[in-house]
Amino acid sequence: MSRTRLFAMWVGCALLVVLVVGFALLMGNSPPGQLKVSLTCTGFTNGFAGATLAEFRVTNASPFAVWRGGGVMMITKPTDGQAGKKTQFGSWSNPIHLPSNASETLLVPAPTNQSAWRIMLVCGRQESNIRRAVRETADDLGLRRMWRRYEDASIWSQWIESNSFPAQHGDAP
Repeated sequence: MSRTRLFAMWVGCALLVVLVVGFALLMGNSPPGQLKVSLTCTGFTNGFAGATLAEFRVTNASPFAVWRGGGVMMITKPTDGQAGKKTQFGSWSNPIHLPSNASETLLVPAPTNQSAWRIMLVCGRQESNIRRAVRETADDLGLRRMWRRYEDASIWSQWIESNSFPAQHGDAP
């Protein structure tokens, strides 16, 4: 192989490395944008077994896709100096994808003997496979300070009084 060809190959490889590193730095320093996810109770319905279910609307108004944990945490309002009770439904390890400007309906068993309660979801920005691979590589190389991470957020519903909605309507799908 001639010297010229070998030199051109080294320059090409060096250029490729510079482009990949530049791309990783550019992606890592881009502003993450603000997470805009809302959680609103829209009423109550009856489940198949006759249980009362609270119906929630989860709306992603963010300019990007988000994930939400598959689990739901229900918290009852503290009363008379006692801490509120926490109950978990579903699995936190099965995230659900929610595209930008989309919404979904979430059904949760409603407590019938509590005066006030609310639910909490964990949400975060959806990462592309390329971004995740670059982020993990940067972490492995010790470039954590150069990388902006997407923060997870806890999304809370409003407090729901047991008498805050009219009679139950419809059947669960």
